[in-house]
Amino acid sequence: MTVMQLIAVAGGLTEFAEGKGISVMRVEGGKTRTFPFDYKNVANGKKPEQNLALKPGDTVVVPER
Repeated sequence: MTVMQLIAVAGGLTEFAEGKGISVMRVEGGKTRTFPFDYKNVANGKKPEQNLALKPGDTVVVPER
């Protein structure tokens, strides 16, 4: 499942979600890495590399406006 698929399964973003500030947190080698995700850019076909395939244990953080 990718980040966009996860958002779709969750019912999309609400009016309170900050689509530009989404991040994926992943622990690799004992260190936490953070990957930025800009919903609008990815939805418009820009920066498709941000649409990561999620791995078990990943956390997707969607901040409020």
